[in-house]
Amino acid sequence: MALTRSLNAFNSSSLLVVHEGTLFSPDFLQFFSQLELVMEEDATVWCVGAWNDAGLAPYVADRTALLRTDWHPAKYAWMMRRQTLQELLSQWPGAEWERFLRMDQIRLDRHCIIPEVSRCYPFGPSNLDDPALRRSERAAFDEFHRTIVWNQDASVVQLGDVRRLLEGSYEKLLLHDWPGDEALVKSNRTTFRQLLKVTEGNWHLVLEDRQWSKAASFLRLPSTKEIHLPASYRGYLRLRWRNAVLHLLLSNSPLLASAEIPTAAPKKVQDFQVAAPVLRAPVVSVVVGHLGQSCDVTCAREVGAFRCHDADLLFLNGCSSMRQILGPDACGECLASDGQDYPAVVLVDAQLSAEVPEFELNFKGKFNFEEHSPSLGSCLFAANLAQPPRCHASHQRLARLCPCRATPNVAKSGGPPAHPPSDRAIYRDLLPLGLVDVTLPSQRCGASFGNRLAADCAAASFFCCSGAMWCGNSALHCQSPDHECRGGSSPFTFCGAGWTLRLKSLNLPPL
Repeated sequence: MALTRSLNAFNSSSLLVVHEGTLFSPDFLQFFSQLELVMEEDATVWCVGAWNDAGLAPYVADRTALLRTDWHPAKYAWMMRRQTLQELLSQWPGAEWERFLRMDQIRLDRHCIIPEVSRCYPFGPSNLDDPALRRSERAAFDEFHRTIVWNQDASVVQLGDVRRLLEGSYEKLLLHDWPGDEALVKSNRTTFRQLLKVTEGNWHLVLEDRQWSKAASFLRLPSTKEIHLPASYRGYLRLRWRNAVLHLLLSNSPLLASAEIPTAAPKKVQDFQVAAPVLRAPVVSVVVGHLGQSCDVTCAREVGAFRCHDADLLFLNGCSSMRQILGPDACGECLASDGQDYPAVVLVDAQLSAEVPEFELNFKGKFNFEEHSPSLGSCLFAANLAQPPRCHASHQRLARLCPCRATPNVAKSGGPPAHPPSDRAIYRDLLPLGLVDVTLPSQRCGASFGNRLAADCAAASFFCCSGAMWCGNSALHCQSPDHECRGGSSPFTFCGAGWTLRLKSLNLPPL
């Protein structure tokens, strides 16, 4: 086993474990070196992790903020004491070792330290290209990993006096001394309905275990509660909420008694029946870019010392989000589309730009028809998260909605180079026929191949895509556990478990 070999090869006091395919922040090693001291001094700290499972883009901003958690951040990059790892090796399981590290009988009431802003990022699931990867797993990666913001800018981040993370000091910090009057004892009670209007202040919300799935849906956090809430500490989770701070506490959290907060949780069904708002971090401003301009250029040159992060784009990538930002009369037509230069608004008519929006396919004369282009003023969102929105992308007909995040070490002028905007045809309707890719291997399709369709699939009228990423027109190819698309193979309808497009017809609505 790699852990055993590493422990035998190096006589260090701790071991940093990194998963294959993990990308590092500029301050990755410095981050761990600053926190190794806490792990050595405090026996109740048994690991340091670089990944925050609750660090979704709207909820993080401060690179210096650190948290203790019951949840082992056993993804991507983490550090433990040599002695601790040696003790665990005799019990180490052959599979599901992440769950093993999160078991209470293994954790023994010890905690890990994680950053508010993650210091690593996955290139993709370790088996992203494996056709055996289930659609639910791919969807979860889109929703809870692509949406994480990580430090890509600051090469040196001084974390301050890290002894504030020691056992006695941390709870005092959390309850009474968090800077900016953000301590738990100073918070006010709120509800989900009231949160829609909250823009600043210090608030807490108490929930029962059984209410977590509804709360998670509102907050866009993972709805599954395993042994502990991901990234939580003693039944408590701290999030940023616009310019406010939100403390989420389960009704059995011991911190409620320490903060003298009543344990009563929301009882009324209507307390949870509110649509989630457009979420964005307090350091993010949404700007509509110029025609043909990327968000990288918009944030760096038009706004100033700001940067676009890909994860922030996903919280604008939907019709309701765009209408809330642009106004109720905007987006008369809002369409799912395929491309990395979304969300965006169409500002140039196809006829004026001399674009010819037609499929360039003619397989034995079967498919040779004209497809309309979206009209002027239409809003477009990216439905294909296998090739997700990117800040650097642009299109000569589009004005992008750009989330610009205040970021240190970004020049106020100049900024990143401007890449030539795309001139590809934009189709009004997202159809299987529009995703044909002649470079794909024979008879392959779906998420493992960027949600594309091999040319010979289209030639054979095989538009269904099975969970194993093969095209065909049988029930095995066309149906999925969600039982969508009973009509069978069609060039106008997406059928089968291999497609992971964010479409209601596939029971995968936009994020």
